[in-house]
Amino acid sequence: SALLHGGRDVRHAALGEVRDAHEALDPVLELHEGADAAVPTGSSRGDLIDFYYDRGNARALLGRNDDALADGQKALELGRGNLQPRLVGRIYNFIARQYAAQNNWNKALENWQKAVSLGEGFSEGVKGQRGSVITATREITGAFIMLGDVSQADVYANRTNQRMVEIRGK
Repeated sequence: SALLHGGRDVRHAALGEVRDAHEALDPVLELHEGADAAVPTGSSRGDLIDFYYDRGNARALLGRNDDALADGQKALELGRGNLQPRLVGRIYNFIARQYAAQNNWNKALENWQKAVSLGEGFSEGVKGQRGSVITATREITGAFIMLGDVSQADVYANRTNQRMVEIRGK
């Protein structure tokens, strides 16, 4: 009958909407799974660094900044002396963003400064290092603006622009 046929169409449409909603939730569920993942046993130091950095990012995306910060600090601890400087700079930038999310601007600035110092301590030929420095100086500029120190923000904005000019010139 037409009534049953119509009812079937409605049910199929509703099931399709449920499937679509479930597919839309998959990335969110995966994010939660990543944020709650247990530390793998028997992993190499490099794999553990990746694990803590990735889990920290998942936690940060969920607003779990205390947990994200702890993971970032663990990745940094494991990575000291074992990672390329550009990766250490990336971890410092991550840690700084977690402090910024907690409104701990002094600690955020301290970690962004470490990323800048690390990057400026290497020759221009270190691939990928300038990106970490630019990211950190840009973030420092924003932090000083948030803190109302426009003169310091201007200093770092000029440093960021100088780095960009250097990159474009090569």
